[in-house]
Parts: sequence; structure tokens; C-alpha cells
Amino acid sequence: MNELLEIIFRPTARRSSTLSQLYDHWRIKEYVVELWWGGPDMRLLVPLGDDSWQAEMSEGVNNGVISPDWDVRLVKCMYSADEVNTAPLFSVIHTGRCIAFPQGGNDIAGVCHICDVDTSRACPKCGAGAVQDGSLRIPAAELNKAGKFASIWIGQNIFLFIADTEGDLSAGTLYAARLEQEQRENGGQMAIEWVDLGHASDAELLPLVEARVPFSALFEVAEPLEGDACPDGFRFVRHAYGEECLALAKPSEAVPDPALAASRLETRRYAAWKGATTELVKGEGVSYDTVNERVYLAISSVKATMSDGKGDLDLDEVPCGVVYSGPVAAGVLDSDGKPMGSSHVMTRLEPTVVGRSEGKGCAADSMANPDNITFLSGYGQLVIAEDTSKHHNAFLWSYDVQRGAMQRLMVAPPYGELTGVHWIPDLGGFGYLTVSVQHPWSEGADELPEGIEEADTRSFTGVLGPFPPLVPASP
Repeated sequence: MNELLEIIFRPTARRSSTLSQLYDHWRIKEYVVELWWGGPDMRLLVPLGDDSWQAEMSEGVNNGVISPDWDVRLVKCMYSADEVNTAPLFSVIHTGRCIAFPQGGNDIAGVCHICDVDTSRACPKCGAGAVQDGSLRIPAAELNKAGKFASIWIGQNIFLFIADTEGDLSAGTLYAARLEQEQRENGGQMAIEWVDLGHASDAELLPLVEARVPFSALFEVAEPLEGDACPDGFRFVRHAYGEECLALAKPSEAVPDPALAASRLETRRYAAWKGATTELVKGEGVSYDTVNERVYLAISSVKATMSDGKGDLDLDEVPCGVVYSGPVAAGVLDSDGKPMGSSHVMTRLEPTVVGRSEGKGCAADSMANPDNITFLSGYGQLVIAEDTSKHHNAFLWSYDVQRGAMQRLMVAPPYGELTGVHWIPDLGGFGYLTVSVQHPWSEGADELPEGIEEADTRSFTGVLGPFPPLVPASP
């Protein structure tokens, strides 16, 4: 298989002649240079073993045409996640691991192994200078750990992964949420029933990935009939890729267990086929209050498939978004009546913070389109970062869950996005909150305002703190 280095970087001056010369130089060397997914970043793919790019990248940084905060990963192989070529890019990052499902132009089902490069470590499996990759391949938008054995992912589904052994993600059982709506207004109220997607391990999955099994070995596909009906043997599903009729493929020598393979290589489709809810719109950050044992989930905006009444959900629209929360419990049974092996299983979705519309935007004293979130356990504070065009500037909020009060902590420069919020509870006896600002002054701007230079558009990061020492209160 091909091994490449993937460098994600941000040009600070797209029209610079120096940058154009660098692009031309890379293309002559047969490097791949392309726009990165969903933003102003660029992607450079370099053959493993060709180290000359490092000096050239450094030269671009020194010349001020490339932001210094570029990221490097090792791409072991690249497979398409969808033979009909409609799958978007999904990334999962957990305890230093990153796995991506790239859009492709062939009929290979599978994943793209990606390892974060770390010059202080080496991984024989991944190549020199790369961090060990691994874990089950689960498509998702955001994630955070939610309890001792349970990890929750959120995208257009909510997934729950329960590892066989705490801290070891190489084997475990995957679940997808089926939401039962109880209330329509103000973000709604929903009970969660967990659909078992099956147990799997890396040892079972990696041979399937290495064998480059085709999509047709996982599913058969048919066009829906009138009224969302399907041909005999197929089930109608609605998911991020659209509407279709699916049937599991018959066992084959290449894939003796299509259900196991589909549950990890086509997770969203398999979840839909099993009857899980696949209607969430732009699921974002996840966090966990370790004191009161509640999980918090951000939905950027309640609209479209969450409000069209075609599936499990038919909620009033909330264009400015909702942060939901819900308790965790032990002894929960899945949709088949089988016990789930974790004492931290989320059971409900209840609105905690609801954005408020005002005109075409969101009220200045209310959040707009929540993105990354983190909970300051013991302090009772939920930190919410915005990714929005419904405020003139994106805000960083702190929400006191006891008093129900919002307080603005930071204001990003125009066109900037607040991100990277992460709570460090004890560093030298004090707490710290990390926060970053992406693409200030630049994303969506036709031109830079007077007095703003290209260097001002670089992303930056820092910390808020120190917070005073704290002994967490009892629940």
C-alpha cells in the first residue's frame, strides 16, 4: 500500500508570488497540493522518505506566506468509504489516535489509517516518527470521553462505545442511539434507547481493511419505491448520504460476517439499517460532568431533518442551536433487552442551553451555533465556544448550570472561530482552560480591513487561568 505524509497548512497570503512559486515547485516534484475539506487550509501529500518538504515549508513560514501551526500525519493507505462516491470526510480523534474516512473515486470500502507525527516517538507499524494508531473505526464529528467504560460520539448519529477493558479501545461493543421524542418545543425532550451494533476488535477488522473489501461485500443497494417502500429483502434508510434501500450482503470468503464488517466500515449506514436515529444536524462538542454525572452534547442548529417529521424527530426549529444534557446510569438494557456493560450509559437528551433568535441572527446575550464545549467539573460551569455567522463576532461563554446564568468570557476578532476549549483541572495545583481562535479576520471576508495585515489572520491559542484550587463538591 502507498505511504504518504499529509501536511495540513494554512496559507497566510494566497495571492503571494512566493507561495505560487512554492506550489509550482511542489507540483513539479509530483506532490499533491489541494484545498483541505471545509475551510481555507491546504493539504500537501508527500511520498514517505522525501524529507525535502521540511525545509521548503520552513522557508514558507519564514517568508510569512504559511502559518507556522501546520500539522503532519502519516497516511498509511487511502480507501473510499462508499462505492457511490458520496461519503464526506469524517475524522475521529481519541487519546492521540486519528482515523479518517475520505471521499474517493473507487468502490473500495474501508478506512484511511492516519497517525499523528511525533518526533519524540516512533512506531514501527506506522513508520518512523509516527505515533501508534489503532482503535475501532467509527465515523463521527466530535467526541469526548464520558465515563469509565463508555465513550460517546456525536455526528448525525449518537454513538456509544463500551470497551471490553477500560482504557483499551482495541475491542468493544458499539451502540447507536434511537431517540424517542417526548416534547417538540424549546429544543425538545428525548429518551434514548441504545441499538446494539455488535462487538468487534482490531484483530477482526484490520484484515478486512488490509484486504480492501468492496462495498458490495457489505451491502446490496436498491432504489426506494413510492412511499419509501423497498423491494423484498431490503430496508428503507435515511442518513447523511441520502435515502436508499439496503440489504446486508451474503457472507463471502472475503467477508464471512458482513454485519460485523458493515458495523465498523459503514457505521452510519449500518446504524440506519438497524433502526437508529440518523437525523441530527451538525452534532458538535461532547463533554462530561464527573461530579454530577451528566453528559453534554452540542447541536449547532435544530432544523432540516430534525424538524421535517420524516423520521424519529419533529422538533421546532432552533436556528441558534441547543446544548443538550442527560444523566448516565448503570444497569441499562439495550433495545434487545440485553444489559449494557457500563455504569455510565446516557439515558436522556434534555435542553440545557437554547439559543435565542433575534432578527436574522441570534440575540447578543444568547449563544449562537455552539461548537466545542467543555465542562469544568466541580465549578459547575459549562464552557461553550461558537462557530457562527449569526453574531458579528464569535463568543466564548460560561454557563452556570445551577443558576442558569450565561457569562461572556471572550470575543473573537471578526470572522474568527473560537475552538480548542479544553479543561485541565489540576496542573501544579491550579486549573487552566485552553482556547484557540481560528482564521481571524479572514474566513468569509472579501478583503482585510484597513490596518489588518496577513499576519493578523493567523490562528492563535492560549490559556485562561490559573483557576483557584478546588476540591470538587459532592453531587
